[in-house]
Order: sequence, then structure tokens, then C-alpha cells
Amino acid sequence: MQSLWMLVASLLFSVMSVCVKLASAQYSTSEIVCYRGLIGMLILGSLLRLHGGTLRTTMGASHFWRGLVGVAALWLWFFAIGQLPLAMAVTLNAMSPLWIAAMLFTASLRKGRNLPDWRLVLAILMGFAGVILLLQPSIHASQWVGGLLALISSFFGGSSANEEEAAKPAEAAPANQQNRDRRNDRHDRRRNRHRHQHGDGPDVLFRGTP
Repeated sequence: MQSLWMLVASLLFSVMSVCVKLASAQYSTSEIVCYRGLIGMLILGSLLRLHGGTLRTTMGASHFWRGLVGVAALWLWFFAIGQLPLAMAVTLNAMSPLWIAAMLFTASLRKGRNLPDWRLVLAILMGFAGVILLLQPSIHASQWVGGLLALISSFFGGSSANEEEAAKPAEAAPANQQNRDRRNDRHDRRRNRHRHQHGDGPDVLFRGTP
């Protein structure tokens, strides 16, 4: 089922890219990013309210940094879509996995951890070489700025993904505890109703009282 959702997400990202390309003829990049952000906030806010979630977090600084980098990556990508052929802009932005792998490899080197398989390193280098082959014969002189910004966008996108993965363990613990508290509250309310109906008295409601 998760693979199916990934296919749906890929389709929606493709539709979004086409819409951005069409909108870039009439609207500025900042306007498109703003509208995209507003629609996303409405959808996520509705889902948050529907599931009874909360915006409380213990990693405000990390989320701020990730949001800043993510918005910068989005702006650069949308600008590149307006300047480049759509297929080229999407291909260059899809380099985020290469940047993520390169960042993880660099972090392993700096921390002195066990080095990954050098075949993986070769695969990363071949990926960057493929991007050079893509740009060199097909990009025009007037499109180099857009191509460079698309590359920077993919780098920022990889950085944002790394920040998101780093925040998941710290955010998961409070969320799991909150879910357990909700389940316990529902269980206590059901038990209280059952005892009240049978005349036993809702002693759980007075837990901790003298």
C-alpha cells in the first residue's frame, strides 16, 4: 500500500510541476511559492484538526531551519522550472538523493566511522557525471543560471530531507506518549460509563482525591 501512495505522490508532483510551468508565464516565482504554501497550510491544518494533532514541538529551532531551507529549495526549483525545459528542471531537482548520499558519506569521513562500500561512492560520482552529460550538450548559454539554481535547489532539498530524518526520533517519543495518554483516557471513560451503568460508581473520575 505504501508503494501505491508513493506512485500517487509522484503523479501529484508531476502535475504540480506542469502547473508551475504554466503559471510561471503570468506570475512571479514568489507568488507561486506563496500560493503553494497557503494551499498546503490549509490542507495540513485540516488534517491536523481532523486527527486531533498538535503543533507543539520540542525542536523549534530544527523545524525553523528545515522550513527555511525547504522554502529556499522550493523557490529555486520553481524559478528553474520557469527558465528551463520542464524535463531538464525536474531531472536536475531529482538529484537530491545524490546530495543526501554525498552528505552522509562526508559526515562518515569527518566522524571517523566505518567507510561505506566504495562501489556506492562510484555510483554517486557516476550520477554527478550523468548530470554533467545532461547539461553540456543540451543547455543553452542563456539557461546556465536556471540550471545552476536547479542544482542548488536539489542540494537544499537534500539538506531539508536530512533535517527531517534527524528530527523524527525526537519528535516520535512525545507523539507516542500523547497517543498512549489518549488511549488510556478513552479506556478510563468507557470503564467509568460501564461502572456508572451498573451502579458501581465512577471511582476513576476521583482518582487521586481524598
